[in-house]
Amino acid sequence: MWIGTRPLVVLGRQFAGMKRRQGYGMTDSPDDALLALRQEVERLLGDCVLRLQYYELLMKTIVTNQQISGSVDVVEGVQLDRTADVNRNTVGTLVGQLLGSFLIKGEPAATDDETEPAAGKAKFRMRLHIGFSAADFDRIANGLRELVALRNGLVHNFIAQHDLRSLDGCREAQAALIAARTRIKHHVDELRQWWDEMMDLRQRASEDLQRNDVRDALAGNIALDATLN
Repeated sequence: MWIGTRPLVVLGRQFAGMKRRQGYGMTDSPDDALLALRQEVERLLGDCVLRLQYYELLMKTIVTNQQISGSVDVVEGVQLDRTADVNRNTVGTLVGQLLGSFLIKGEPAATDDETEPAAGKAKFRMRLHIGFSAADFDRIANGLRELVALRNGLVHNFIAQHDLRSLDGCREAQAALIAARTRIKHHVDELRQWWDEMMDLRQRASEDLQRNDVRDALAGNIALDATLN
């Protein structure tokens, strides 16, 4: 009887060896490998999206706090309104607000405030900027626009751009996400550095407001306009 079954045993061993050469274990199958790789793609995509959401929240915080203006007694309400407005903006709009207001090329240009303080009300305006050379500013601006395009591609078009029904498609998606995560991390680190610099500027502004001449100006209802770089 063993003579009749031997070809089947040999064939089974050959098939098992072929699976091992293709990268599957004795208990794995192509479907198992595809499922595992697809789960890794999903994990990487989720990681990228979470990092982008953190970037967006930090960018909103910077844009909101980059400038403060108004009468002393209403400035808190003005900031609350500004926060609500900024939170409604898209990522592309936020990048546009970040460039040219907080991140500037060269020295800040003088601006006129359109609102006038109420009679008898002290008013102040504080604007925080980080200035860059023309070359550095253009590099940063291009990088931020590329980040917006990367974000939109991951959020809206990633599944359409990659065939997650095949091993090759999942491998390509995995490689793309690893590269995207590296780029996003670079931008997050860069934004956190700008945030730290803005906090330093705010600390300097707070110290300036404690000066006697500034306190006298506020007490005398003199309009103040401070720009820190």
